[in-house]
Amino acid sequence: MQLSAGAHVYNLKISGSSGGSIQHGIVMAGNGSVIKGCEIGPVIGSGINPQSSVTMGLIVGNYIHDCTVDGITEGGTGPGVAIVGNVIEGNTGRGIYFSGSTTAQSHALLVYGNTIYGNGNSGFEVADADSVVLLVNNIIQSTLTGVATAKWAAGSGQLVSMHSNNVFYNSADANSGVSGFTLNSTESSSDPLLVNPGSNNFAISSSSPAAEAGMLGALPVSSASTGYQDIGAVQRQAVAARAYVIGS
Repeated sequence: MQLSAGAHVYNLKISGSSGGSIQHGIVMAGNGSVIKGCEIGPVIGSGINPQSSVTMGLIVGNYIHDCTVDGITEGGTGPGVAIVGNVIEGNTGRGIYFSGSTTAQSHALLVYGNTIYGNGNSGFEVADADSVVLLVNNIIQSTLTGVATAKWAAGSGQLVSMHSNNVFYNSADANSGVSGFTLNSTESSSDPLLVNPGSNNFAISSSSPAAEAGMLGALPVSSASTGYQDIGAVQRQAVAARAYVIGS
């Protein structure tokens, strides 16, 4: 599927693994397009591919899996896209790959509240150290030896980017974590304790380091909620108190 400027797509299932040519699941060919609540995969190519001229796109709440390239390949030169609340797993390449502009002021990428799991290359990778990235509230877990959770391939991302409240974890290789930047006090390298990712359950357990460890927000997660969001795409739900009257 190719989206023109301002196109919105919701709740679609897109797959196509036959043939040999790279097609991608959705190509964002116009500015201001929105992809929300879709399942994309398996496909030959990347799940979502914003073209180089695209500005101001939104990719939110999608399940992107089993793509032969990357989950999302983002290489624009405008203000960029927001990637929010997606589960991105099992892709042959990277979960999210950002090759962006060489000028920091001309292109920014928001990556917020995603769960990126078990991809064949880096969970999240930035090819240009001069690109502005806001990386917040994400769980990024790798499951292969030598596969980084997140990296800035061209140098230190901390020079122009901001990251906080993320969990980075490699269950197969303790020495292959983040590259090109250093975790801060809001971030964790511990096991996020996903419930059962092998069966597509990407919720977190109550003892997860991601539980109520995100940025302050208005998403209560338990009866003892601190008011902080869970890190990752799947928020636990609060259970409302109930009053029972016996004998009535």
